[in-house]
Amino acid sequence: MVLVHLAYEKDPFKPFSLAGAILGEYTRFAAGGFVFIAGLSMGAIFLPRARLARERWKTYRAIWRRCLRLTAWQYVAGAGLIGLAIFRGIHPPVTNYWSLLGHLLTFREGGDLLPLYIILIALAPLFMEILRRRSGWLILSCLSIILFARGLFAPYQIAVDPNGNFPPLLWQLIFISGLLAGSILPWFDSRSSKIKWIVAAIAWIMCGLMFWADWGWSFGMPHFPLPIGFRKVPLNTWETVRYLSAIIAIIATTDRLWHPFLSGGIFARFSTALGRNSLPIYVVHLFLMEFAGMLANSWNLSVGQILIFFTPPSLLILWLLALLLDARKRQRAVPRAAQANVLAGQYS
Repeated sequence: MVLVHLAYEKDPFKPFSLAGAILGEYTRFAAGGFVFIAGLSMGAIFLPRARLARERWKTYRAIWRRCLRLTAWQYVAGAGLIGLAIFRGIHPPVTNYWSLLGHLLTFREGGDLLPLYIILIALAPLFMEILRRRSGWLILSCLSIILFARGLFAPYQIAVDPNGNFPPLLWQLIFISGLLAGSILPWFDSRSSKIKWIVAAIAWIMCGLMFWADWGWSFGMPHFPLPIGFRKVPLNTWETVRYLSAIIAIIATTDRLWHPFLSGGIFARFSTALGRNSLPIYVVHLFLMEFAGMLANSWNLSVGQILIFFTPPSLLILWLLALLLDARKRQRAVPRAAQANVLAGQYS
């Protein structure tokens, strides 16, 4: 998301460049990956608990408490982004601040990816209730496809943002695909390496076909045999196929390469530190990209220069923040552990 926001969203008025095309067009998967991984995490971590009667409602309450924290973060991020937009003069003139506050509180302004995340996480217990029942995977899949089909004709029917990038009727399909993938993750983990490589190969072939259909003409490739099109906003069917094939290809391939090459190095430490603190990192990255965009535009940099100058320090800042948050968690854990030891000694 850092790379995409730097190369693609932060400089929309510059001519179409190779760097922007590679990150924002040819290989786009960041937004879909965010939503898919959210569903995958629900299916892999929370669904097994929801299958246990003694843990079920405790798990659901924990999910809804997380939604409240997500909502608080959204209000902080939304208010800050709106304030920055007003300061930069790129927000419509504000004549009624009460109306603006209402738009912020109802998610109509201030960003729409995190509100989509909040809505889907809030509905996750309902999805789990369906999924844990007999033939639940089939019922949930059919329900998701029906909602997606409805969204193709009326994408903003239930969207909080009437012009947003992430109408829930469409994007729920990617989330539920991730939820279903998370539910079969233990089964997939137990498959042979050959089967996993076959899954990765099929996904990469689908990625290649989608690239041919969308961009083959610009590389002198023959015309794609089927009349299909791609649209990001609002999402259409083939763009969804592109997202899902790219995400599955990346996950399946990384799974095969993790232990031989990636698990013990700097990449693993970097990614896990960010992953453990994903919510504050996401919110901070929004403001970091806004400031980077302001500097890039004021210095009139090209997309390539933006990537060279701002990507390393941006990633370094986010990693240092993640390490600082990890250190604070460890400091808080020590008194709790000591208190638990004292209580254990009192009752032993």
